[in-house]
Amino acid sequence: MRAARPSVLALIAFITAVLAPSFALACPYCAGSARNTSLTWGLLAGLMLLPYPVAYAVYRFIRSEERALAPHTTRERTTEQ
Repeated sequence: MRAARPSVLALIAFITAVLAPSFALACPYCAGSARNTSLTWGLLAGLMLLPYPVAYAVYRFIRSEERALAPHTTRERTTEQ
């Protein structure tokens, strides 16, 4: 597959930048101004719950790196003694 030309990518980026704000809602207050309470509650819940999966992913990454480094640190300790 050939790479897309820069002008095509620029056109796609421009169209996305122009159309995306019409679909996006900046905050729960802005979304609730249309009196759509289910959307407001959904956005609010999403904003409140978003940090948990991110924190869990960071935790898992740190634990995996600790496990990957564990054999190296054990060997270093035994050779120092």
